[in-house]
Amino acid sequence: MPNFSTVRLVALALALLLTGAAPPAPVPPAPSSASAGVAVAVSSEGGHLFAEVRLDGSGPLRFAVDTSGGEIVDQAVAERLGLRLGRRVNLGGVGGHSEVARRLTIERVEVGGARLDKVRFLALPIGQSFGVAEGSRVDGIIGPALLARFTVTIDAAGGTMALAPRASGALGDLPLALDGAGHPSSPCTVAALPAHCQLDTGSRIAVSLMRPFLDAHPALAARATTAEGVQGYGIGGPARGKLGPVEVSLGGRAVSVIGDFTTQRRGAFADGSVDANLGEPLLRRFVVTYDLARGRARIVPSAAFDEPQVLDRSGLFLIRPDAGTTTVLDVRPGTPAASAGVRANDALVALDGTPAAALSLDDIRARLAERGGTRVVLRLRGAEGERDVTLTLANYASA
Repeated sequence: MPNFSTVRLVALALALLLTGAAPPAPVPPAPSSASAGVAVAVSSEGGHLFAEVRLDGSGPLRFAVDTSGGEIVDQAVAERLGLRLGRRVNLGGVGGHSEVARRLTIERVEVGGARLDKVRFLALPIGQSFGVAEGSRVDGIIGPALLARFTVTIDAAGGTMALAPRASGALGDLPLALDGAGHPSSPCTVAALPAHCQLDTGSRIAVSLMRPFLDAHPALAARATTAEGVQGYGIGGPARGKLGPVEVSLGGRAVSVIGDFTTQRRGAFADGSVDANLGEPLLRRFVVTYDLARGRARIVPSAAFDEPQVLDRSGLFLIRPDAGTTTVLDVRPGTPAASAGVRANDALVALDGTPAAALSLDDIRARLAERGGTRVVLRLRGAEGERDVTLTLANYASA
């Protein structure tokens, strides 16, 4: 797999429609301390953006910034803060299963110097879904509420997110709308085919091609060059697909990447409201301004426009169900890990002699993404006990 562990954190509006629950009402503009515009520091870790957030004065909390998710707070965090949880709702997401969340309204949300009043959230045990593939603390997710109340400019490569008044600044030249799932989308081209792309800072995959789009273009689907494997893990469980090269053009600027050719027949990536989902590894190549009030986006190259795509070279998809355990969820056929005999459900005990528990998942993935020909020694624990396996990393998917 390329260096990503989750796809979208949650396809919120779509999920609520599929489960019969009413989606949250649109968030009206609200006065805030960002009326003159504020800059918020964001960090890019593991293919996600993070910012500090305070809820009703408590924090700072570590929130993922996800333009195509929904406002979510980890249920354990909500309970610790004494937030009042409302009725239950079933959510679908990237996998084929649903999960139970609780509705709540938070009176005051602070992101940097910006304040948002009366924001609707869902409480969900993130650590049991998105968190197991992230491997680090995630207290919540925020995104659509920011886009609804501000003109938002994200420069992931520069580490900043600017929150300006609605409908402010120069008018962008790219149409911006909400797709069928209520997430920001723009015209694009995929392999020279006219398409509509969702802009999703919550995905660690450069581009995911939706099932209906692939079904409509068999020649495009045939470009996938790997066997099927787990692409990510999020709300609803694991998502599966193949990998292959694809060129995506956004705002007239083309980028060649390794993309996810989804094989999902259920879940968010089986939805046809957009043709492709553009994730953080692709979006970070641009400074993107989301101006929903005027239906426009501004997209200019960032300092990361020409940076190479970081790809996994092992074929492993790892999760961390608890702080002390790193588990092989999937081994993609035809990859170095498969050739070396690594099996699903093996526990990773050590990497090159260092205990896996002493390494973050990002550290492990970075080691497994080193140049082709690098030898990596894994100590694994399976049903028959512990064993050492040597992988020779290789480019099993290349642009």
